Amino acid sequence: MNTGIIGTKYKHIHIQPYVPDGLTSVEASLKTIKGKVESGWQNRSGLFRLRVVIPANSNASISIPLLDFENISVTENGNPVWVNRAFVDGVPGITDASIGKEFITFSTGSGRYDFILSCD
Repeated sequence: MNTGIIGTKYKHIHIQPYVPDGLTSVEASLKTIKGKVESGWQNRSGLFRLRVVIPANSNASISIPLLDFENISVTENGNPVWVNRAFVDGVPGITDASIGKEFITFSTGSGRYDFILSCD
């Protein structure tokens, strides 16, 4: 888990998985003064799943690697949050998203998140 802590006292957490060739899954956690931060991912053909827990009174930037996928969509707990290169509003706890060359990044509050990135 590549976890960056921005600011003080774990108020803002940045999750950005590193996905090396040949590795299909990873799980990690970190105890903080706010509570436990958890992250785990699975990489399968045409699908990347990222599960994250952000402790209470914290917020996060959660970056999901694009892995050279084309025509991607992202769901969180089965609800669409990224379709047709655009953020889909309406999922509680997720306030925004942006895409770069290597990652799509979601802004979230505290809570449990189960993202699935897939290609059409």
